[in-house]
Amino acid sequence: MTSLGASLDTVFVVTHTHWDREWYRTAEEFRPGLLDLVDEVLDGAAGGHFLLDGQVILLLDYLDSRPERAGDLAQALATGRIDVKLAADKLALMQ
Repeated sequence: MTSLGASLDTVFVVTHTHWDREWYRTAEEFRPGLLDLVDEVLDGAAGGHFLLDGQVILLLDYLDSRPERAGDLAQALATGRIDVKLAADKLALMQ
């Protein structure tokens, strides 16, 4: 057992992303992958919980291309299916 109470053969999987908007391609070249990723998360294909690393711009870029999914995204943030501590507050301010 570890100090967290898990045995050494316990594995924790955290579905997540660190989205680099413009790292080795432009933001527009990365956008199709972003849309696919967030669509999968909202449609439940990525599991019941998804962690973002605090980058709100990823969600704003998504909504720029998929404004019709704003309600789905807001619900996923409100219920914790997508976990970004600051994103929910910042999105509410921008709506």
